[in-house]
Amino acid sequence: MATGILIYEQDKYLLRLLTERLRNMLPDVYIADGTNKTESRDATQFCNECIVLYDKRQYEDSFRDDPRAVSMYEDGIIDCRKIVKMLKVSPISKTEQDKDVRVTFLLSFVYVKEREEYIRTDLAGIRDSDISLRVDLTPRIKCSAQASGSMAELMAHVYKKRFTPEQILDYCTLDDAGFFTPGAISSSIDFDYYPPEVCRILTEKIRSLSHEDGRDITSLIVADSIKTGTVIEAAKNADRVIILLPDAKAQFGEGMCDLIARMSRAVKGIDIEIVSLDNLSGGGELYEGAV
Repeated sequence: MATGILIYEQDKYLLRLLTERLRNMLPDVYIADGTNKTESRDATQFCNECIVLYDKRQYEDSFRDDPRAVSMYEDGIIDCRKIVKMLKVSPISKTEQDKDVRVTFLLSFVYVKEREEYIRTDLAGIRDSDISLRVDLTPRIKCSAQASGSMAELMAHVYKKRFTPEQILDYCTLDDAGFFTPGAISSSIDFDYYPPEVCRILTEKIRSLSHEDGRDITSLIVADSIKTGTVIEAAKNADRVIILLPDAKAQFGEGMCDLIARMSRAVKGIDIEIVSLDNLSGGGELYEGAV
């Protein structure tokens, strides 16, 4: 579960500017409009704690005695660096974040081109290992790799008792991006054809392979356009879980809040990272209404 910040500010322009600034500084924190009942309800649903940030000119009487409430103004100005210190919410450093992360699970709701650019730039560290494994749990049309029979063969054998984690590499070849991958599923087969249990077994063996002593292996599991039940089962075995959205407001949709809550319960103790294209350089302008 994660920390949430509920902002109480009646000036919507100021609210938007402050929200965007804090999201850049605290990418792992959920930030919502406290005056919006739907947003504040959804934030409290999947955050284990929520801190209040308020405009004391408007809400001083409401939060005067609240020890978890912080005024956004100091000496008549808004200083986001001071606000972050007062909120006592520390961003996770990259070194700390990457410690013991061997399996990254990326659930994408953006176009393939945008997703691949995010993987190339923001997840480049995954390819620093001796072996970087990538497995795409996506329909053929949502996979950037070439279709081959290897992925279907892997899915046909991975759940068998004698199949070992090391055998996953037998189905992989090196792609242009530096990943060992079985490629895309063939166009005649859809991942929703497989029971969620099979994808869970696959990711269990990916985890065993990646955490094997004496081997430097990191893995990326990409999920896109598959059933929620399969997503939940597959995410259980990751060390890091990322949801990639077209814009920040998409995380507050009713269906998305339910998905995030279910994933939070499934991954048990891992903070789900919400990444939106509008908070990345040059992204998000084509996605109005996409989610």
